[in-house]
Amino acid sequence: MNQVYWGILSATSLGTADFFAGLTGRAIGYATALLWVYVVSCIGLTTYMFVAGHPMIFALSEQWSIVLFGVMNTVAMLMLYRALARGPLSVAAPIVAAHPVLVVIYAFALGSRLGTVQWLGIAFATLGAIMVARAA
Repeated sequence: MNQVYWGILSATSLGTADFFAGLTGRAIGYATALLWVYVVSCIGLTTYMFVAGHPMIFALSEQWSIVLFGVMNTVAMLMLYRALARGPLSVAAPIVAAHPVLVVIYAFALGSRLGTVQWLGIAFATLGAIMVARAA
């Protein structure tokens, strides 16, 4: 399948998911909505792992990173769901979509070298998020 089709499918899926997350968050509360997203995802992924025969192997020395990632992911998703439930989707979604900037900055803090393109990407994503926030 062409990359354009994958991109359109991804954008449509993410937009639809954000729309329903906002509706569900307003209807039953953002924390409850996220809890059920995690429950359904856990069941689906566990089922897939067993059906596909993928082993679940965890290195005991890396348990701290798994816990840290889980806590950070949960906090980030709670903030996303709260933003989608409280504000208009047209404001919350573009600001949240700038999250890769944090990933790149984290990689930089761990020692990665950023090129001109990465620095420009950070600047444009931050500028875009500010423009969307101010337009609201």
